[in-house]
Amino acid sequence: MHLRYNYRLDPPPRHRIALGKTFGCARVVFNDGLRMIMSGGMNIYPAEIEAALEQHPGIFDVAVFGIPSMQWGEQVHATVVLAPGASLSEADVIGYARRHLGGYKCPRSVSFTGELPRTGSGKLLKRELRAPYWAGQARQVS
Repeated sequence: MHLRYNYRLDPPPRHRIALGKTFGCARVVFNDGLRMIMSGGMNIYPAEIEAALEQHPGIFDVAVFGIPSMQWGEQVHATVVLAPGASLSEADVIGYARRHLGGYKCPRSVSFTGELPRTGSGKLLKRELRAPYWAGQARQVS
């Protein structure tokens, strides 16, 4: 479970909040919905990478998650929905990430799709995106 504090007058966070309680002027947020990527002993938060990639004008939507890596345990992978009329390559997305994030946070691979799977309420179903990469693995790191 991740514990994060935000104040009452702060703008709303961009990521989903699992549960929150208000105490005076501070709001304590218990967010266990974040799936941390463990890569080479480093803790990588997908929401941070998603927020950076969403700033690219050619990216309409993005999901970031860990996929198996023999060397690092997990590696960062991004599934991208392109904005209408945009054309980006895997190298373009990774290059943009390198300019805006630390090197260990950059996606090592990128896939493109027309639409990300979501529930009826709009919540992203990362487990459906992760499943093909983790099929046949004895252990799922995260």
